[in-house]
Amino acid sequence: ITQYPAETRFLLAYYYFELVRTFGPVPIFLAEPDPSDKNVKRNTLSEVYTLITDDLKAAAAVLPASYSDAFTGRATSGAANALLGKAYLYW
Repeated sequence: ITQYPAETRFLLAYYYFELVRTFGPVPIFLAEPDPSDKNVKRNTLSEVYTLITDDLKAAAAVLPASYSDAFTGRATSGAANALLGKAYLYW
């Protein structure tokens, strides 16, 4: 994967991590859901944390260690690895 998809996977993992910490098991949507489907099942905690850790590992392998000052605030490999460690602690 390239840098932008890696940043996207980092953000996806971050938001799912915040959701699972707040609400417990949540449904995983990797594509647009069908609006007529009213019976969406929650995924297990293990499935959600597996998604989170897989995305963070993939992102950490591609993201740079740092950026120039013009790009302050973007996801780095260090941020992905730090969030990965936090996810393992919560899992």
